[in-house]
Amino acid sequence: MKPGPNGYAPNAGFAAWVDDWIGKQPFFRDLDLRISSLDPVLDSANAKPGDWLTLSDIIEAKANEADAVVVLHGTDTMAYAASAASFLLRDLEKPVIFTGAQVPAVCRGSDAEENLRGALRCAEAGLTREVCIFFGGTLLRANRATKMGTTGEVAFTSPHWPPLAEGTDNPLFSRPTSKRTDKPYSRPRRNEHLPAVGLLKLFPGLDTQLLHAAAEIYRDGLVLELFGSGNGPAAYDGFAATLKDLSENELPIVGISQCPYGRLEPGAYVSGGLLLANGLIPGLDLTTEAALTKLFCIRLFSTPTTEIAYAMQTPFAGEMASRSAYLGYLSE
Repeated sequence: MKPGPNGYAPNAGFAAWVDDWIGKQPFFRDLDLRISSLDPVLDSANAKPGDWLTLSDIIEAKANEADAVVVLHGTDTMAYAASAASFLLRDLEKPVIFTGAQVPAVCRGSDAEENLRGALRCAEAGLTREVCIFFGGTLLRANRATKMGTTGEVAFTSPHWPPLAEGTDNPLFSRPTSKRTDKPYSRPRRNEHLPAVGLLKLFPGLDTQLLHAAAEIYRDGLVLELFGSGNGPAAYDGFAATLKDLSENELPIVGISQCPYGRLEPGAYVSGGLLLANGLIPGLDLTTEAALTKLFCIRLFSTPTTEIAYAMQTPFAGEMASRSAYLGYLSE
């Protein structure tokens, strides 16, 4: 980004800035670094699900020629793009590390240089063969990360999974990570249809018609952000019946908590139990970003409707706890 008359805007010259900066860093003089950029450069606030596919295809192509890939991405939707990449490239077995900055690189006090240096150092180490986010001196599993701050270094946190590494110049890795299968990488078969999945946050007073409207627009699935440990307005006029009707018409509706920390237990209260009884699929400990992008990818991979609930509740790329942690109310 760079300052403009109407605020910060995408910087078409950013790749040149990165190239110049890397050339001045003694850490990276012996590395064969190749830089490329989207044309035109995209503000991450304007990114769409189709852009996740484009970006993942580019990462895949670059990974075929390199030992690791570092992706510079706007922080607004970085966790969405990185989570999507973790599912689209789940067996790549190459470090793919997203990073960015809270303050644009061309501005005083920017954190861009520190984050880029840390991301490159983690990529160089080659110990995290999965998709990650490096920010503020911490390396996180991408599909466990969520954006929590708009200022300062702590932009992203990982509520349910420990950091993979900490430190910028000499990152200390907690443990090596690798792919989840011994199969060689192959791109999952994709549906030609781009799935339409959406996100709806519950709030006191929500009109059931809003749920109807969301289902009309997002015909391939919805993620509902529930209250607390998995509750919702089941007693509202028509809400539970609408949920049941949508579920019976094969629209997958996945529930996650609005709270970043804590365990989802949708059967612990009557209201949550009614949601389950009417077709809600518990999203367990998925972040918002992981839930939406996982549902998108499950639909993209043409998963049969009867298998979507099981797929949403089964770890795909390290994004959630194992099913054994939630045996009390899993969907079959």
